[in-house]
Amino acid sequence: MKHKSRLIFIGILISLFILSLGSASAEMPDYIKIQNINMELHGTDATFTVNYELDAVARIYILMLGSSSLEPVIDDLFHEFNNVSTISTMYDHAVVKATDVTYQNPEQGLNYYFHDSCPFGTTVNLYVKFPSGVEREHLNVICTPNLFFEIS
Repeated sequence: MKHKSRLIFIGILISLFILSLGSASAEMPDYIKIQNINMELHGTDATFTVNYELDAVARIYILMLGSSSLEPVIDDLFHEFNNVSTISTMYDHAVVKATDVTYQNPEQGLNYYFHDSCPFGTTVNLYVKFPSGVEREHLNVICTPNLFFEIS
């Protein structure tokens, strides 16, 4: 009987988590808190590492059934970006690859790259790492800033 009670309790927790996943909204679900996003630029592409914290119920769910259910939430965060794919999702971070986030202007030379601002699905602390190794911090932003950089 004790075993049945545990299964029912776990089933209820899973059901509540799944129901919260289904609610479409412009804001992030309550069970996930984005801590920051790291954007590393590689020529015309970028790799984003989304660091987040899950509430207790979500952590249990992820431990039991895996983290693939977080992919739609991460995809919503990058809904305005083109050519985005989630590489991996873990219990505390996700890695996202975006292609063609920057472009070259032939008039400026082939070593110069430009990135037009693109919105996220929520307010984040963004850390941008350029190919030269220089890092920039952008706190409480709703989009990536307009950027340009040179690759020598």
